[in-house]
Amino acid sequence: MKALDEPYRNAEAEVLRLSRADRDAEARAILQTRLIPAYEHLQAGLLGWVEYNRTQANEATHLITELGSSAQIGMAVSLAVAVLLAIGCGTFLLRAITVPLGRLLAAANQMREGDFSQRVTVDRQDEFGVLASAFNRMTEDLTALIGQVQRSSIQVSTSITETQPRLPGRRAAIRARCCPGRDAWLAAWSPTSCSTA
Repeated sequence: MKALDEPYRNAEAEVLRLSRADRDAEARAILQTRLIPAYEHLQAGLLGWVEYNRTQANEATHLITELGSSAQIGMAVSLAVAVLLAIGCGTFLLRAITVPLGRLLAAANQMREGDFSQRVTVDRQDEFGVLASAFNRMTEDLTALIGQVQRSSIQVSTSITETQPRLPGRRAAIRARCCPGRDAWLAAWSPTSCSTA
């Protein structure tokens, strides 16, 4: 561009110098032979430069459009992968929660039906492992408590059985004092009969 601008500036300066010196004929000749052709070359060069810039701008726009399209495709693929990963992680977390809770619920239902032999095995070191250990300890404590209740019940039954043979003698003594002359059976089963006699 500088190569085209320099001859034009030189011809323009020469025409202006000659025109100031009142050498108009020479100025017109330089104008026609040097300045106008230099101007046309400069104008053609500028138009070529504009066309080159337009071509570069169009290519850059096309490249930007392609990059934008590929970025959109990349973002769509990334979004699809993220959604699939989220679904996979959600499914994993759901199973990580529901499976141990299902085991605990099944064991609790067995305990509700009277089977205290159930234990929950959760091989984890998180909250579910702690909950399973606490559930197993509670089951053991309940089993021990039920065993104590059963032993106490047996002891009470044994005590009642041991005192049963002494009761008929006491009943007879109470009847003899309370209801003399009445039927023994009526006195044994009707405690209010003494008060009405």
